[in-house]
Amino acid sequence: MDYVVFDLETTGLSPERDAIVEIGAVVVRNGEIVEDEIFHSLVNPQRPIPYFATKVHGLRDLDVKHAPTIDLVLPEFLAFIKRKPLVAHNISFDVGFIQANAQKLGLEFPPRAQICTMQLSRRAYPRERSHKLDLLASRLELTFTERHRSMGDVQVTAQAFIHLSRALQVNL
Repeated sequence: MDYVVFDLETTGLSPERDAIVEIGAVVVRNGEIVEDEIFHSLVNPQRPIPYFATKVHGLRDLDVKHAPTIDLVLPEFLAFIKRKPLVAHNISFDVGFIQANAQKLGLEFPPRAQICTMQLSRRAYPRERSHKLDLLASRLELTFTERHRSMGDVQVTAQAFIHLSRALQVNL
């Protein structure tokens, strides 16, 4: 079965008030990351990126100035996922932004299934207090190429998903 592991970077925490500035995704097939099935796009939020958001992900207005807007990127992303099960770390955050934007644009977004690596981490490590992606990566000895950027986080999340699925004996 194929899974789409994805991550967003945004201008803030509210799917209704804030905007997506980056989407990254990879496909996991048969327990392996498919290196040639990747989706990545910066997104022009059509508003200034707040300083506090730039402090997190490093993206500035200049970085997204010539990027396509969400009305162009989201249909491409939805075509990429093709109703495959979605995987993300704290998936409700990312799905909330996709759902809010799909609704605004009149697009259908009925994911086949949603799998949260934070929840898998809680099942695999019930005695641990925190299940943030940084700590999960450390537990699994995974390294980021770039933290708080969609593709760097996606690569670690995909590796964590594969590891946790095997540890919890979930068939991939």
